[in-house]
Amino acid sequence: MRNKISIVLDTVRVFTAWLHLRVRIGATRVRASNSRFLLFFAWGFPPTSGGGVHRPASIAKYAARSGWRVSVVASPLDEAPSAPGLELLQSLPATIAVSRAEAPLASYRMLPKVDGGFANMIAAVRTARAACGQERPSVVLVSGPPFMIFISAYMIARQIGAPLVLDYRDEWTVHTPGWISASAFDRHWERKVLQFSSAAIFVTELMRQRYLESIPGLAADKCLVIPNGWDPDDFARVASMTPRKHVEPQRFVISFIGSSVHYSSPGAFLAQFARVIEHRPALRDQLVLRFIGRKVSAMEKELLAFQNRLPGSIELVDEVPKADAVARMCGADALLFLLDSFYDHAIPGKLYEYLASGTPILAIGETGLAAELVRRLGAGPVVAADNPSSLEAAIDLLLREPRERWNTPARVAWLESHTRGALATRVLQVLDDVRPVSQASPPEQLLSFRRG
Repeated sequence: MRNKISIVLDTVRVFTAWLHLRVRIGATRVRASNSRFLLFFAWGFPPTSGGGVHRPASIAKYAARSGWRVSVVASPLDEAPSAPGLELLQSLPATIAVSRAEAPLASYRMLPKVDGGFANMIAAVRTARAACGQERPSVVLVSGPPFMIFISAYMIARQIGAPLVLDYRDEWTVHTPGWISASAFDRHWERKVLQFSSAAIFVTELMRQRYLESIPGLAADKCLVIPNGWDPDDFARVASMTPRKHVEPQRFVISFIGSSVHYSSPGAFLAQFARVIEHRPALRDQLVLRFIGRKVSAMEKELLAFQNRLPGSIELVDEVPKADAVARMCGADALLFLLDSFYDHAIPGKLYEYLASGTPILAIGETGLAAELVRRLGAGPVVAADNPSSLEAAIDLLLREPRERWNTPARVAWLESHTRGALATRVLQVLDDVRPVSQASPPEQLLSFRRG
């Protein structure tokens, strides 16, 4: 009973804090920073690990290296950091300050629905205010999802008169992916945040075009495209980019490396692969599938079912530190890339690292931006998701052709222009150039929110 009462009280406090943010509050003056001061909202940040962490971590790293003072507002650490997360944290400059937003245990049902959680949104605002202290950041940058922090960043930027830059790793309420909220609250606030922002960065031109077509009045000149990239620092620790000799040199290793999510389910591919093995039994002694990384329960069930069906044809490896993952990418005979409709308009960060490894890529799924990139760079065979004969032909091609065939000049040239350093430099140029929009408060405005 006491716990339920505490939850209700915390819920009331969270909603009351929201009402205060919608009217004028506070009376603390802020002063302009004498240096480049970046307030960065990045909910997933090391030692948290996962695919969405690397772009924010990269931006923060190169900003700090370029002389920015970086203060990050991030999620709380709900569990002990993993070895890969700690390794990623250790790769960042020690000057980066990270503040963790701890939200109370409020009732989800009693609060407005917003992607990432209403209570987290309020906690991020409070944490950012404490991180700023008496000093106004030069610019406020926010990277999502989750997208409740876009609203948090908007509140802070509007309050202190700083320019706001949005970094869209995925879409929010336009062509919304299944794992992101698109409630009426989300739709209303995305439009307010976009209108107020000084710049909005998208990772593909298709995402940018979809936003310009879907949101009336969105200014095209402040919508930019800066894609993801790969980090040479991650590969510098690998002794050689040539393939290693395997413990089982007679077997051709096809590796899937990375965390699993619902849009990279292996079930359809495994069924197709099993049909190939049944049609060509000799391939069973030549091939082995290796799945490396965290696995959601549904994916693990599919993998175990395949393991029972064809013992010895699959190996399951838990998540490994980044250096080990990169070494395994470079040492595999081929890298498995499972495509889904999500990749029709997105290119995941993992594909950049796959390409940087120099290893041939076996892409399952023929349509979309990611498939087109693999095909255009000649980085490996791209086959239909439901065509065992095409998969068999692709496997024969990989077994027959030398590795160098897939490390094409187009692939090498593309990689040179897509390092995280080069792309982070473009982000930093945006941060240097932006100015507050006309709605922002004057430089010495009191710390106060106005109804808007």
